[in-house]
Amino acid sequence: MEQTLELLPDARRQVSVTDFDVLEHGGRIIWVRPDAQRLEALLDRVTEGRLTVDIDTVFPLEQAADAMKHNAAGSNGKVIIDTTR
Repeated sequence: MEQTLELLPDARRQVSVTDFDVLEHGGRIIWVRPDAQRLEALLDRVTEGRLTVDIDTVFPLEQAADAMKHNAAGSNGKVIIDTTR
């Protein structure tokens, strides 16, 4: 989180789905249930450029254990496990 705060001109723009420390800096926690309507709304925001998602690495499903290790070691964005490859 400290790296994120260093990059943001306004800490209140930080949102997390996992790190409750974001609240201490004026950020928000977002809870998203995986239903089609809400996921489509998030996709629309990404498409419109109103929401960005930094992706560190994409792993195939066969390398899921490696993906988890990579994430635990520290990543610079989301670690994706692609179930389609």
